[in-house]
Amino acid sequence: METPQRRRFDIIVEGRNPGKGSKMPPFMNRRTGRIVLVEENAAEKKAWERRAVAALKELLPPGQQPWRGPVFIAVILYYARPANQYTGNNRVTGKLRDNAPQFARTGRPDGDKAMRLVWDAVTKAGVIADDVLVSYWGGQKRWSDNGKTYTHVTVILMDDDDYPEAAEDLDSLIRFIEEEKQK
Repeated sequence: METPQRRRFDIIVEGRNPGKGSKMPPFMNRRTGRIVLVEENAAEKKAWERRAVAALKELLPPGQQPWRGPVFIAVILYYARPANQYTGNNRVTGKLRDNAPQFARTGRPDGDKAMRLVWDAVTKAGVIADDVLVSYWGGQKRWSDNGKTYTHVTVILMDDDDYPEAAEDLDSLIRFIEEEKQK
C-alpha cells in the first residue's frame, strides 16, 4: 500500500451536525399510491456535508488517491450553551448558573447518526475509498468555550502499527488525538 502524502486531516465544520439516517414517518404518494420515506432535515444534512467535504478537499494534496487501509476517525460535537444556563445576562462573561448541566446536549442528533454523516463526507471528499475502512472511531458531545456550535473531525490514515496502544476508552481516545496534534 502506497504511503499517502497527507495522513492526518483536522477540520472544523461550523453549525450543528444534524446526523444522517433518521426518516420521517412514511406517507402515501397520492399520485402513485406508493409508500414514501423521507429523510429528516435533508437540506440541513446536505449543507453540512457540503461544508465538510469542501474543508477536507482543501487539505487533500493534489493527486493523493483515496486511502485503502485502516482509518481512525474522532468526532467531537461542540454545542453553544443556551442563555438560560448563565446567570443574568452574563453569557459574555461566562458566569454559569450553579445548576447548569455538566454534560452537553443529551438530545439529537444520536451520536451514531452524527458519525454516519462524517464518515460519508470523508468518503465523498476522496480521503478514503470506502467507509468500511474505518476501523477505529470515537466521539463525544461537549459544551463549546466560544459560544458556537460546530464539529471537530480528526481523520488519521493508518498503517497497522499506528493503532494507539492504550485506546480502551474515550479518555484515551481524546488523549491520542491531543498527542497526535503535537506531532
